[in-house]
Amino acid sequence: MSKKDKNFYEGAYSIFPQNPQRFPREFLEEKTSFTDALNKVVKDSLKPHGLDSTVQTVGTVLKVITSAKPYPGGFRDRLNNISSIPNDFCLQIYAHTKHDASLAVPKNLLNPGEQMPLIYQHYVYEAANIALDSVIPNVGDQIMVIHPFAHGFLNPVGVYLGPINSDIPTAQEPTSAPFSNNIVRIAAVPFDEPDDDDECFKNQGQGSNCAWKNGKILGKINLEGIPTSPAIKYNVRVRPDVARAFKAMVAAAAKDGVQVGSVSGFRTYKQQADAHRRKPTLAVPAGKSNHQQGIAIDIDVKTNAKTYKWLSENAHKYGFARTVSYEPWHWVYFGIQKATKRRPAYT
Repeated sequence: MSKKDKNFYEGAYSIFPQNPQRFPREFLEEKTSFTDALNKVVKDSLKPHGLDSTVQTVGTVLKVITSAKPYPGGFRDRLNNISSIPNDFCLQIYAHTKHDASLAVPKNLLNPGEQMPLIYQHYVYEAANIALDSVIPNVGDQIMVIHPFAHGFLNPVGVYLGPINSDIPTAQEPTSAPFSNNIVRIAAVPFDEPDDDDECFKNQGQGSNCAWKNGKILGKINLEGIPTSPAIKYNVRVRPDVARAFKAMVAAAAKDGVQVGSVSGFRTYKQQADAHRRKPTLAVPAGKSNHQQGIAIDIDVKTNAKTYKWLSENAHKYGFARTVSYEPWHWVYFGIQKATKRRPAYT
């Protein structure tokens, strides 16, 4: 018996939400491999629904984390182990798929009978590569994924392959499963509920890395410095994925002989409040600016006449678009697909 199978047998893990501390001993006999038995019942559970965990499937987005640390042992973590340039952050998405509604196992793997829900938590999916880190879906969008089980039935992380058209059928709710009357699920996805351990919430969103959106605290986010206009003597910070896109855009502009530099990026609650007090017609009230999400950058378009023209023609290729008609300096990161749809830029 392998060490992993032995751990399951001895109760180190549990797939039952009713008793998460204990794996029932009656599930396995001493000589039975847990992974082999689970492999079979999972496949048998999916077959009646025409599903196969080894192929791409459709998922519905439940929550998006744009600058998450790769899950230990997950897809991006494994890539980092073989990459010459590891990535500290990646896009993570909680999603619900048809597989999550259709998987069930018998109470005793060896003697099929009354079914129990196998999946009671939604899995996390990590972007397949750096480029997809910038293709950020919204909650409710449909995406193409590879289910975690495609890489083994103990694998915790799936792969996000990108968005799909909204008219493709999406995952069914758990109530469609044949064992729906017995389902007990644990709410694994917080749906942007406050994290009690987050210092941003304890400090009413006043910290140096505390993000806001639509008047609500998002919590602490990672921030990274970006190139600034020569006249700027302070550090301009944005979300890491936005920083990567902006640096790529700056490099591309430089090849065309155009200088692109930032003058403002992420703003704390206090900084946005100060900006609104100084220029109430230009700066929105604190808590409601996309600068406070780390996705907006004010770019110096005054000192170089070529800069704005170049941005108007090329910024969407790097995920940036304008949102305010009377602010040619204000550019927001949406990802390439959404930014392209917002073209042409204001003139």
